[in-house]
This record gives sequence, structure tokens and C-alpha cells, in this order.
Amino acid sequence: MQSMASPRSSVLVRGSIFSSATSTACQERTSSSLKAVSLLHGQAFKARVDGAARGEFIPTVYSLSQMQRLLTSTTHVSSLRQQGSLAHPIRRRHADNNSSRVRADATVSMVESVSREEKATQPLREVVSTPNAPAALGPYSQAIKANGMLYVSGCLGLDPATMKFPSEDVSDQAEQLMKNMGEILRAGGSSFDCVVKTTILLSDLKDFGTVNAIYGRYFQDSPPARSTFQVAALPLNAKLEIECIALLSAGGSGRQ
Repeated sequence: MQSMASPRSSVLVRGSIFSSATSTACQERTSSSLKAVSLLHGQAFKARVDGAARGEFIPTVYSLSQMQRLLTSTTHVSSLRQQGSLAHPIRRRHADNNSSRVRADATVSMVESVSREEKATQPLREVVSTPNAPAALGPYSQAIKANGMLYVSGCLGLDPATMKFPSEDVSDQAEQLMKNMGEILRAGGSSFDCVVKTTILLSDLKDFGTVNAIYGRYFQDSPPARSTFQVAALPLNAKLEIECIALLSAGGSGRQ
């Protein structure tokens, strides 16, 4: 973990929180940055009250919950002042109220800026599951959302209610498979129009024409990239399996 300790970090401790000259309005502004601070995912600022009282900055690790209490508890700050922990060295250094407020506001802006960058770069991963499609047959998820994309696992033409194939006919399995895929796409916040890549696995390449005709009804405009393979066997002796990768959409206007 990269240390967040820096001279600018100490401004937050001595200027925004522990300065006797800091106004109530400034403290309220600092408290409003709690949401931003929480987005730092545990990379809380480091400070020691005794060091700050001497005008020094001596790093020590504070948990996020401790940092939140320090940010919001004016009672805690008042108690420290009464004990003399926040006596004259800080008062002399931050005697000018306007200057202290400016420095505190600048630090809050810095916290919010770092938090936005942290949020933007933090990878997101979410499991997608729906009872309207067949349950996973092993240790995998129906789909995963990650960084604006939806990764759909290989789908089979199983009826989700019975977990059996409607028939041994490849066309029946292909129809059910595409319905299952549509349900997973919908549950993941996407649609067939947002699919960018598919992979088709066939137990017999002679079925390609039949599967292709059914598949094509779901991808009429700007069809996605695709790969098709014949394989030796598929789970449950299925006739075909299809997986896909799709973009996430705000409404999913495509055919499902």
C-alpha cells in the first residue's frame, strides 16, 4: 500500500481538524468529504495527535473508522483542547481564521480529487444470476459484469424449469439456448444489440446451417464478431453451446 502521508496530508490534520482557529463551517465542510474519504478503500491519512500538537507530523496508521470519528467528532477535538493537547503551538501557527479555512478547503478539494481518480481506476466485478436461465452446472457464474462489459458463460439449450433439453433436435436446442442467453443479457443490463463477440461450439459442424439461421434472427443489424468450432463433445451431450461478450447498456433496447 502506498503511503498517503505527506506535508499536504498534515494540513488536513492540523488545518482542517485540530486548529483552534478553524470555524464550525469549515468543520462541516470537512465532514462532508467523508464519502470521498471512504472511497479511498482503507488508505486513510496517517497522523498522530501528539505530533500535530507539537507542530510535527509523525505518521501512525489510523483505521478508516477511526479517521471518520476524528473527522466528525467535534466533541473529541474539544476534549483534546481542554487537556492541552492542542494548545498554543497550533494556535499560533493557525491564528488567522481565513488562512486556515483556505488551507482546509484546499485539502478537502485534494481529497475529493484523489477519490474520484481512485473510483475511476478501481476495477468493478459483479456476479450476474437469474432464475430465468439454466443454473450453472459447475463452479462458474452465468455471467460476470466487469469494467463496463458483460461476460456470459457458455449457454446450453436447457429448459431452466426442468434442466432438460426440449428435445434432441438441434433447432429446438438452439431456440431455447438463445432465449436463455437473452435472459442472462437482460439480467446483466445488456441486450443482443450490445453483444460484441460470440463463440459457437457444435458437436457436429453439419448443423451449422440450422443453427446459423436461428442465430441470425437475434443479430440482424451489425452482428457481432464470431468464431465457430466443432468439438468432440459438449456437457450433457448437448448439440451446441454459445458464449458471448457484451457491452453494458443503460436500458437494453435490443431484442431479447
